[in-house]
Amino acid sequence: MCRRALIAVVLGVQTVASPVVAQLPNLPRCNPNPIVDEVILLPSNQRPAELATALVSDPATRARYGGLEYVTSSAAFGDAVIARFPVLDDPNVVDERLLATGDFTSVWVNGIGCFAVSPPDRLGTAVEYHHAGLDHYFIAVDASEQAALDSGLFAGWTRTGETFGVITAPGCPLPSTARHPVYRFYREPIGGPDTHFFSVGETECARVRDAPEQGWRYEGTPFWAGTPTFGACTSGQARSIARTTPARAAHRTIASA
Repeated sequence: MCRRALIAVVLGVQTVASPVVAQLPNLPRCNPNPIVDEVILLPSNQRPAELATALVSDPATRARYGGLEYVTSSAAFGDAVIARFPVLDDPNVVDERLLATGDFTSVWVNGIGCFAVSPPDRLGTAVEYHHAGLDHYFIAVDASEQAALDSGLFAGWTRTGETFGVITAPGCPLPSTARHPVYRFYREPIGGPDTHFFSVGETECARVRDAPEQGWRYEGTPFWAGTPTFGACTSGQARSIARTTPARAAHRTIASA
């Protein structure tokens, strides 16, 4: 017995685990694009150099500002301080949280712009592996990760023969319903299965992010996919991607034919 949920659409693929929940407003969300994780700050009650020193040396200051880490200072922004926020935090929430402290005259979250004619997307192939001893499945997109599994560096894993094409880096990396980063998490076999979990849903990602007691560790966004519309692919060229959850709760990601 297992649960199955459509999670995405990519080149032939889309990814979304909870398409209805993902559309509900006012729910906690993950950063829609984790490569955007820096904020530019102009402090109101101390010199920028003092803020920079506090972010480097004072854990209480970092905690007050939601886990900010100092990156650099920039005269180009009026001697502003540039800091990095936790990669899965919603940038809108970061902005509101920092302004609410009253400690800053200006807060800008960095962003991404695209050329009128963007460079081509970088493409790759997602390869499915199976571990017979564990009866676990795993999707690898990174070529070095695939090479490590194929060489036996991680013993017990073999290819199942299942593959699907993906966008690993879009020419214009602006998230939308047509293409969105796919979040990847891993859980150690402590209080739950040793398994990987993929989701394109910002709200689903936030539920995992906000439950550290479950042991999930964020591992990045290995590829981009589109979100289904009412449970269906929006492009005739796309293949649907579903996530199955067997009774033992080790996830498997399956592409349609």
